[in-house]
Amino acid sequence: YLVEGYINTHNYDVALQSINKIKTPSSEILKAKQKILYRLGVQEFINGDMSGAISFMDKSIELARYGQATHSDALYWKAEALYRKGDYRNAANCYRMSIMKGGSNNNRAHYGIGYSQFQQKKYSEARKEFVQFVNNSSGEEKEVVADALNRIADCYFYQRDYNTADQYYKLSASTDRSASDYALYRSALALGLSNDYAGKIATLNSMIEKYPNSVYTEQAYYEIGR
Repeated sequence: YLVEGYINTHNYDVALQSINKIKTPSSEILKAKQKILYRLGVQEFINGDMSGAISFMDKSIELARYGQATHSDALYWKAEALYRKGDYRNAANCYRMSIMKGGSNNNRAHYGIGYSQFQQKKYSEARKEFVQFVNNSSGEEKEVVADALNRIADCYFYQRDYNTADQYYKLSASTDRSASDYALYRSALALGLSNDYAGKIATLNSMIEKYPNSVYTEQAYYEIGR
């Protein structure tokens, strides 16, 4: 009952101390411990301590048999922490394990794998994951969907499929305004590399008109000059 009281008041550190004093904890108590360790890991993540977050998530994962949903969530947030530490290979593996266990973060895990692969310049693999995320993006924030569309476009761009890249940049720009300046700028570059210089200039002028204070505006003027 004391443990329940601490959990209900989000006093997870003290709840964990109480649980650790129980010599023969029941399955119910161990399930509570699994959740507490996970929540402590999330707190460390929010505080910016990725190593601390991973440590708590690992301890929660050790108690996986007591709750599959918590297990999946712990794997997902461990992957997020690994990504922020720059460990992209292990982050991708952890995202995949989270997907295998099911849970509420499955689609976001595909988004995470996409970025993990993108950072490793594995553009074909990254593109597939971002496409998977976009295809199941009902309920996701438009800003995140637009970002995923930009990354799909980037993958095509780096693989020199400029026409397809241009299509996805334009789709991103029409999905959400938050990343439209980037999408229009990159769309213009793709058009230029396809030798459509008139289209490139028109797109850059459109970007400058819509987003005069964009970080890409100065470079856009330079590209028009070229």
